[in-house]
Amino acid sequence: MIETWFLLSFATENAYLGVAFRNLPRHPLKPLCPCASAVYGNCDIKMRYMGRGDAFIAKLEASKEKASRPSTSPAVKPSPQSPGRKSPLQSPRTTSPTQAPSFSNDSANSSESYKFSHNCGDNITMMHGGKKAKRIDALQIFNHGVVMTVQPLKDDELFEVRLDSKVPKWFGTLDIGATTVSPEGLEFPPSMDRFRQGVTFALCGDKILHNGKEMTKISKDLNDLTVGGRVGVMRKSDNSLHFFINGVNVGKQVKTLPPVLYGVVDVFGQAEEVTITGGTAETQSSNQDEVDSVSVMVRMHNIINTVKDEKFNDILFVVRKVAKDILEPYCETDDRQLRLKYGDHLSDISAPEYLTRLLRRVMDMGMETQAGWLGMCVIRKVFWNYADASLKMARGLGRSGSLKIMLNDLDTFGPNSSKNEKKKFLVSSAMNILNNCSKAAENRQILLDLRAIERISPFLKADDMETVVTATLTLAYISSDDQKKRLEAESRVISYLIGLLRNALNQSDLRGRSGGSAWSAQEIADGLGNLVVNEKNMEVMLERDVVPLMILLLEKGGDTEKECAANTLWIIAKTSKGKAKIKETPAAIEELTRLSKRSNQSVQAAAKRVLLELKETTFTQGSANKQPRIHCDYQEKCHTFKSSLKLSGVFFDPKFDRCFCTECHAARGDKLYYTRGQPAKDYGIPIGWCRFGLMVHPRAKALDVFNKWHVAFHGTRVESVSAILECGDVALGGRKLSEVDGHFNDNRKPTGFDTKQIFVSPSVRYSGHNCYAKPKSFTHPSTNKTYSTKAVLQLCINPDSYQVGPQTIGATAEIDPKFSNQEIEWSTKERGSIILYGLLVKLDEEN
Repeated sequence: MIETWFLLSFATENAYLGVAFRNLPRHPLKPLCPCASAVYGNCDIKMRYMGRGDAFIAKLEASKEKASRPSTSPAVKPSPQSPGRKSPLQSPRTTSPTQAPSFSNDSANSSESYKFSHNCGDNITMMHGGKKAKRIDALQIFNHGVVMTVQPLKDDELFEVRLDSKVPKWFGTLDIGATTVSPEGLEFPPSMDRFRQGVTFALCGDKILHNGKEMTKISKDLNDLTVGGRVGVMRKSDNSLHFFINGVNVGKQVKTLPPVLYGVVDVFGQAEEVTITGGTAETQSSNQDEVDSVSVMVRMHNIINTVKDEKFNDILFVVRKVAKDILEPYCETDDRQLRLKYGDHLSDISAPEYLTRLLRRVMDMGMETQAGWLGMCVIRKVFWNYADASLKMARGLGRSGSLKIMLNDLDTFGPNSSKNEKKKFLVSSAMNILNNCSKAAENRQILLDLRAIERISPFLKADDMETVVTATLTLAYISSDDQKKRLEAESRVISYLIGLLRNALNQSDLRGRSGGSAWSAQEIADGLGNLVVNEKNMEVMLERDVVPLMILLLEKGGDTEKECAANTLWIIAKTSKGKAKIKETPAAIEELTRLSKRSNQSVQAAAKRVLLELKETTFTQGSANKQPRIHCDYQEKCHTFKSSLKLSGVFFDPKFDRCFCTECHAARGDKLYYTRGQPAKDYGIPIGWCRFGLMVHPRAKALDVFNKWHVAFHGTRVESVSAILECGDVALGGRKLSEVDGHFNDNRKPTGFDTKQIFVSPSVRYSGHNCYAKPKSFTHPSTNKTYSTKAVLQLCINPDSYQVGPQTIGATAEIDPKFSNQEIEWSTKERGSIILYGLLVKLDEEN
């Protein structure tokens, strides 16, 4: 091992401070790491790599020389290559106009002098020297986030805050106002509408309040504020108080004010972080390399407002702004969470709808015009990239009518268009947009209504290999189980996918790259799993050594990849050839056995399913040849626990009792997911739970709920099961529907919002989470063993009654591989839209 030596220097943002230490060792096992310390005012620190020492000094010298010359406006650089899955790796080369106009619609200037006081609500903290406030543990606590200015409001100076981040839970965002009580003298209330000290005026939702009582209403609602939105208050020299939303006066004012007022903000509900602005958000930073995500989203909002207005003649300029302000931010980051944040924001501001309108407009201009062709490229790449990053964006594209445009283009240009570069791009981008959007469950019925299967099928014989592969995987994703069994892929497609998986397993990020696309190992394995149900596809996969690659994915992948690989092996193990191939693969049994003892229950169950299938001595095909187990110890334990609850037998129908432990599930040959309802939607089998059938309400038969409604789950407390069954009400543990203390009530809620909501999920993994299904200890009377128990209700829900939303339990990893975290929670305010048909219980032995 050769040890080398180097220097350590210090530098500020614009000055080189010289050498601090010489002859420092460069040793791979003893690295030098940057560190920083800050103690005052809960400040936070951002680190940025400034380059090698010599490069940094040269950069400073160049910037000094540049500063001495007259400034010019550079062309927009081509975006760098993007490593995103199935995303174009090069954004279009565009140039910006010499001087771009501002899109801000401000009519008031913010003061830079205001700061937040460190005397504040219990659930909020100050950062950046009092310029930024962030609510602590925002996913668990929705209030106690009131903050105030240190200084009283000045005449004719706007006190304005910008919403920097939101959480996918609760309702409402920011409230703003002014109060006569100083930060030192205020007993901070849990929310703005509960101010009782002194004299307080506040804009809450769409109401202006005086000490909590409504004075008047405005036409806008603060609860609709999106990330990057701004809200402000100004005391004017004529002794009146004015409120502003995104820099625009709301048109209502409070007259005859007390002599001293302090600014006050309630960071409430979905609002998590705010910043006091020092001018309009558009001019916060001129350095593109250091623009933060909030500024990016503000620029996105501004250009979408321009597109929405449609009162522009220079389409080329608008297209270039879309490329600069929407497409380029995606390409300039590898952070998947940031891309998700941008995609969700675009959906929130209705970008899919307005960009689809713009796409139609540039298509009318034709691909032979500069504006027409550039517009098609830019907008399609926005759709392509952000539909991959955000299911919320994908759902928006489904509603916008853009999927119809993509399918029409496939019809127009056909499967043999690879020799014409423009036509090739239009076909490739259309197919990838369709593929990404098919991941959103709500889009599948839209695609079926558009006859997507019939219109995509000809591209299984396309002359471009990447198009064939994407078409194959798209069809496998939107097809029914019977259609998947008939979906026979060309051997070259399977070889391509297996080669892509092999490439991904050799990469540190487990992503396979080929041509202009990049695919995650999980997605490739999922695609192969969809195709392997066809017998001929399976034979080709076995010949191409797919099994060793799946075993390698079991070793290298995270929990989601491990489960996906195990599920594919489970399908393979159902055939005699597949069973033999797995058994003869080195380390296969050892790896599966190891995973069958993992703490992650989903991975554990997936590995056990494969091992159980491998133990079968005779080949069986499908559940028709499977026999249920005669005796199950787990089911008996669950029955003993259920008996301890002393529930009346009148509620139950034993004909529909079923154990879903891994062994019973495997013995029946059941699948992991099924579809139900009109339109059809997936739901997960509750693996690891035991179901006790409930007597179903007679109206279920009249409404044909088991064919027309969707299946979902609702987690609850064990103690609440009796009350729920007695009154048939799943909301809030079976009690009368009411609001949690301190949450929204009839006096404080967004316009049109019903505070009485019921939350369910198509995944028992979500509904069975500790946040919903609260664990309770149970000691078995015969064995004296203690178990942690949970209860979940299985139900049918009217497809027209609920809204689809993201998870709200603070999960950072995917909860269920079948359902994105962005669409795993369903909410309804229609109490009659749910019919219960099963009580699920789960027992886990306590250590």
